[in-house]
Amino acid sequence: MSGCTPADDGRTRLRRLGRAHALAQAGDGAFYVTSAAYLVGLGWSPVRIGILLAICWGAGALLARRIGRLADRHGLVATSAATLGCCAAGLLGQALDGEPAR
Repeated sequence: MSGCTPADDGRTRLRRLGRAHALAQAGDGAFYVTSAAYLVGLGWSPVRIGILLAICWGAGALLARRIGRLADRHGLVATSAATLGCCAAGLLGQALDGEPAR
């Protein structure tokens, strides 16, 4: 800990967690916005898009407890790396798909 008191280390870790959470939320928001724009380009109705994105959000909320159990079993770093890898793969797939035909 090189000269840090336990309280300092806790605050530092909390700041890091806050920054990581903010970045994750920005990526999540970018995914929802770009997905909606992409689906509009495919001709989907706003209602249909809203239902799909609500289902995706709900699935994420339902998986939170299971992801927490995975983190307890395999460690926070490994679980975070795996979930971030899944997010990156999804965004990469969306980016590589190109512009929808209009």
